[in-house]
Amino acid sequence: MQGTQDDDHWWDKNSANAPPKHPPPSGSGPTPPPVPGGGTGSGAPTSVHTPSMDLFATNIGAIIPIVNHAITRLGPVHAEPGAFFHADQMRNKIQGSDGTGGAKASYAKVLNDLVNALTALESETRAMSKKYKNIDELNTLSANDLNKNFSESSGYFGSMITDGYNGK
Repeated sequence: MQGTQDDDHWWDKNSANAPPKHPPPSGSGPTPPPVPGGGTGSGAPTSVHTPSMDLFATNIGAIIPIVNHAITRLGPVHAEPGAFFHADQMRNKIQGSDGTGGAKASYAKVLNDLVNALTALESETRAMSKKYKNIDELNTLSANDLNKNFSESSGYFGSMITDGYNGK
């Protein structure tokens, strides 16, 4: 079975059979799209379209039931590969030695973090849209305010990384 660069955990990195590493991309990359409201971002006017923020929040909200469905579908998963050494190894990796750990528990934590992050992001975006519908209020927005407005969802997105890591 051939692995990819992202599948390093399946290979002994010192093995002659390990897939080759690819060099990092080089070059300038694609040209970014124009900044809404005109300009290139250096002293150009900034435009916030609150109906777009509302649509973004609605679209984020539409993802939440899909992730909740994935959590529900993960619940009844039980690995029953048999009663021999390698079967026990597979079962332990999927469900943990006591049936409450392993990859299944990690996925459940990550999916729960994702639901919490999306819920917070939807709420934070709606609150920000409501707060900045008035252009005078928009002029008072600072980077610090932006960080505060999205701090809850940022924390949940960060938890996804640590909850998904199983030490291997």
